[in-house]
Amino acid sequence: MFFKIFTTNKQLQTKQFDLAAAQNQLSKTELYLQTLRCNEGFKNILVDARGLAEELSVQPTFKTEILPTLLEKKKKHFDYEADDDPLVSPQEQFKVNFHLAIFDTAISSLDERLQQTEGVSSTF
Repeated sequence: MFFKIFTTNKQLQTKQFDLAAAQNQLSKTELYLQTLRCNEGFKNILVDARGLAEELSVQPTFKTEILPTLLEKKKKHFDYEADDDPLVSPQEQFKVNFHLAIFDTAISSLDERLQQTEGVSSTF
């Protein structure tokens, strides 16, 4: 992921800046990040991380936090509100709290940058 973003970033910083090529590169990078954000992408990242952990002789496990035995229930004010199910699995906690948050931020940043370059290129 970082290599793809680094490559795109370096292309955008060159002196011979071509707007069409930059738009194309930003679109490809955004598509790449969206494929990594999905469930299959998450599974592939986990496989790569396990392989790296084994190479470094580190346990490939998620850190488990001690959950309180009694989870506080939020009072529902309306009937259409659904119950909040706590994330029990450390892997699901990592996916929701870290993986999806990082990729959502990166994708929205790239999308904003792509819209800016499209606005500039439409002027010319």
